[in-house]
Amino acid sequence: MTNKIDIEDIIQQIAKVHHISVNKDDPILILHTLNNLLLEHAAATQTEQLQLFNETLQLRLKQFSEESSKTAEKLITAGLNTSRRNIDAATNEQLEKLQAVTDRAVADIANTIQSETSRLVKASKSAFYASILAFASVVIMIVIAII
Repeated sequence: MTNKIDIEDIIQQIAKVHHISVNKDDPILILHTLNNLLLEHAAATQTEQLQLFNETLQLRLKQFSEESSKTAEKLITAGLNTSRRNIDAATNEQLEKLQAVTDRAVADIANTIQSETSRLVKASKSAFYASILAFASVVIMIVIAII
């Protein structure tokens, strides 16, 4: 122990407090020596126990840190996977909506083209028949004029 109390100081303290004198050969001082030995042994044992506790604590902290890192990595991975699935689902949903809108627009355009084509075919037929009638009229007029 580093803070040993000097025997002379003990003898002086006993004389002061108890009003008796003891010398260095007094058996009571054996208790002081024995107490110092026990304290030194207890301090050494406590130092060993403290060192062992510190090593164990450091090992547990390292294990806890590694386990925490693994757990955090698993949580982050799970979160990312969930986010990916949600993004994929939302993207697919929007693509399906876009496909439906596009299909309707294409169908509307096709119907409009078909309707306009049908109308133009009818107009073309009418114009063709009108042209035939006009041609026939011209031929008849020429025939009548020749006759």
